[in-house]
Amino acid sequence: MLPIKSFNVLLLGTDARSDENSRSDVVIVMHIIPSTCKINMISIPRDSRVYIEVWDTPK
Repeated sequence: MLPIKSFNVLLLGTDARSDENSRSDVVIVMHIIPSTCKINMISIPRDSRVYIEVWDTPK
């Protein structure tokens, strides 16, 4: 049997109300390593600010 390589999974949770567009309210990146039976997870806040050079303002 061949060993299974590690892989990444993006988990997105949604928040939808009847009068609004839905949006992702949970962003989690999982790195799964089957050979060691380990999972690493990082949660990224939805309202993270990053600098995007062409816009000159944090988004």
